[in-house]
Amino acid sequence: MLFSQTEVYIASETNVLVEDKSVEAVNAYWTQKNYSEAMARIQEARVSRISNWVDKSFYGQDLSKYKYIILLPPRKHHKDIKRNLKKRMKGLPMEYVNVSEPYKTHDKLPKEVKTSPDEILYLTVDLRAPYLVETYIQIYDSYGKLIYSMGKEAFAANPAFKILREELDFALAF
Repeated sequence: MLFSQTEVYIASETNVLVEDKSVEAVNAYWTQKNYSEAMARIQEARVSRISNWVDKSFYGQDLSKYKYIILLPPRKHHKDIKRNLKKRMKGLPMEYVNVSEPYKTHDKLPKEVKTSPDEILYLTVDLRAPYLVETYIQIYDSYGKLIYSMGKEAFAANPAFKILREELDFALAF
């Protein structure tokens, strides 16, 4: 008598539910969830800001009437911004003014800010990180009219300030 061996496999699906309802586990879950949602909101706001950004050159602008360009206090990375701009703006035909430390150029604003607002430009810089993230530059006149804007994602501050200086020099040459 011969016996044959037969292997029988039975497929079964088993659901194992391990749920840790400890305070630490619940806190970790909500911390991760809140972090993920916050990052999604930040990314959405960033994409919205970048998509709405308008670059505007000095083309067609008469800059010869302006005597001063005043740096408005930056919110982030102010030390890097002020140091780099002070170096880049040396020798500019209009006077670069920064009245706040560090790297200030003047103790107070020039009197022309009040007496001759048509001679003043205001420079704003928004820098997400000093080296390679985002740099946005805007220049306004005293009446809030946008004169110049430049901004790029993955654009470091030094090259941005170099481009700004080159474009200012070119526009002032006319």
